Amino acid sequence: MENTEQTGVAIYNWINRKAGNKARGFMTVKRKLVGAFMLSALILAFVGGIGWFGVNNLSKNIKKIVNEYPKISGLLIFSEAFNAIKAGESALLNQELEEEGTKQQYINIDNAWKKAESGFDQYEKSEKVPREEELWNKFKEIWNNWKESHITFIKIAGDLDNTGFRNRYFEGRRIIDFLLYPEMR
Repeated sequence: MENTEQTGVAIYNWINRKAGNKARGFMTVKRKLVGAFMLSALILAFVGGIGWFGVNNLSKNIKKIVNEYPKISGLLIFSEAFNAIKAGESALLNQELEEEGTKQQYINIDNAWKKAESGFDQYEKSEKVPREEELWNKFKEIWNNWKESHITFIKIAGDLDNTGFRNRYFEGRRIIDFLLYPEMR
């Protein structure tokens, strides 16, 4: 056994003398560790670049949303108030609505108008692109026309409420005649 070990060592020494570092192999432990570290660093840089790009893109989108939020919020407030006004008008058309319910509808409509004006003002103050400004100006004209119609409706409904004829037994035709022909009052 001792001879075998001596022979193996002798062969190893002979190969090292003849071949030099080539016999030990190209990939030493040091080179393997450095290569693995470089590969890890390259992968980490790639993943970091993707993350940086994503965060940068997300930041731009967040800034865009923050800049658009007052407009969106104003329009949502306005839309909700507009729907509340329409609901109040519809409720006032109900001839079976009692006096207390009628008064509550007028209060609801007044509150909705306040909300609509605040949403309208919030959107009005925000920056708009030229096309949006053009559409907004057209909308304001339509809105003012609708507002005048609403005021007329509320006046007629108020006149009806002041007559005391609002009840479930009253005929619709007599109400219309009463409102359209003042001499019948």
